[in-house]
Amino acid sequence: MRYSTWSVMVLFCSLLVFAPPAAAVDGVVLIHQATSVNGLPGCPHSGFPILICHSGSYRLAANLDVSAVNTDAIDITVDNVTLDLNGFTISGPSVCTGPPVQCTNVGTGKGVLSQFRGTTVRNGTVRGFGTGLILGSMAVADSVRAESNSDVNFGGILVGDGLVIHCTANLNAGSGILGGSVISFNSATANGAFGIFGGATVSNNTVSFNGLDGIHDAFTMLFNTSWDNVGAGITTGFVDAGYMGNVVLSNQGGTISGGHSMGQNLCDGVAC
Repeated sequence: MRYSTWSVMVLFCSLLVFAPPAAAVDGVVLIHQATSVNGLPGCPHSGFPILICHSGSYRLAANLDVSAVNTDAIDITVDNVTLDLNGFTISGPSVCTGPPVQCTNVGTGKGVLSQFRGTTVRNGTVRGFGTGLILGSMAVADSVRAESNSDVNFGGILVGDGLVIHCTANLNAGSGILGGSVISFNSATANGAFGIFGGATVSNNTVSFNGLDGIHDAFTMLFNTSWDNVGAGITTGFVDAGYMGNVVLSNQGGTISGGHSMGQNLCDGVAC
């Protein structure tokens, strides 16, 4: 059978129209702005949020932009999902400046929301939402920049329990990083509330210029640097909490309070 050039073009275009969202050669499902039109395979949804309803690996192929202040970008509704932001940015409409932090287009939208087990989000930026990331149990936030998120009750990165590592939280209206079993090697700067709030083990972080305490209500605090916060450098309400090897200086609300020193702390140049 012979085909004209026109018929071949029509066939090719029809295949493009009905083609499913692209998948990388390694089987990772790709997400981009156009994914919001019809949703991911098996997870039909028109518009934002993009729903991830199957366990597996997903990767951004481009930036995502959400214009509505109370709308999420990505909602994960199943256990065991890995989302690689791939160096791209998920953006909402909120804009925060400071310190002190002041935000416009304040809303309740989330950049990435998962209340399910085993979610990993890594390697990119989430800005301009109410809260950048909200992740559930056994979660991992790795190498994520959360900034300019406007909800004073939450903040940049909130993890029910799990690992927050190598992340940056700047200019969020609430706290920079909240919760998590292990919070290590992060930077939390110029957030409206606490730099880091909670955490079983909080270690090797830098927190500065936050509107309240640098580190608040963690259980074990090791080798952190907390400086120039409006509140205290480190405070905890846990009577059995311990701290060691921290450097605390120039915080308006004091140095370290609560818990027990395990040694090697330096408070405004003096052992404490």
